[in-house]
Amino acid sequence: MRWPWPARNPRSSGQLAITIHYVMTVTSEPQGQNPEHGIETKRKKKKDWCSEGTQPASMVVGAFDPVSWALASVERDLDASKMSGCGTSTPVCEWVICFENRIPYNAVPGGEDSGETIYIGRAVHNGEVIPGKVVPSHSCCYVAYEGAEHSHRDYQTLISDGTPLSWVPASDGALPTGAVQGGVCASGEPLYIGRAYHEGTLTIGKVQPSRRCLSIPYGGEEHCYSDYEVLVVQTVNF
Repeated sequence: MRWPWPARNPRSSGQLAITIHYVMTVTSEPQGQNPEHGIETKRKKKKDWCSEGTQPASMVVGAFDPVSWALASVERDLDASKMSGCGTSTPVCEWVICFENRIPYNAVPGGEDSGETIYIGRAVHNGEVIPGKVVPSHSCCYVAYEGAEHSHRDYQTLISDGTPLSWVPASDGALPTGAVQGGVCASGEPLYIGRAYHEGTLTIGKVQPSRRCLSIPYGGEEHCYSDYEVLVVQTVNF
């Protein structure tokens, strides 16, 4: 199997987390109808990276076949043409493969449900990589797809060690400057990380520009909001 060497979570005894390094894709200019919400960043240049001493396992989010993207128990066959510049550059964030309630100590929080912190995650569902919410007490990541909420015990969690992230208001499919891409549709359309208030919770979901809304998973259903917040990188140095 072509996996980087697994690393133990330093704050969880016996917890095994396999780290797969993905460069986060961010928008360099506002998209849609609300450019005033954007935050200045330099124009994006693609730069992939991987850990020293491991086989290359990097690609820009959204530049790979979603069906071939896999979790810890599935062998991956990376397309070398989709990787470049594997070296020691620093990504803005990383995705770490997780299982059930084994959450990395530096997972990025994104919301709250019944007093519990929920985290930014993503999972493969029907050939798509979909951003969603990780609820530790439920031991899974929830994603929204075709009107329903779907749970996954195998998923990825977004982690960060000090990257300046923030949430910026947007609406109607618009994306502020620095919006973080968290997934991709089967058609190749990028999906972004967003959140909204719903029934007393702050819930994470996917922003799909072509649908002009944020879709969140909650209570077994998919709920859509035209007004939402988007996760952005405040400062990007490429």
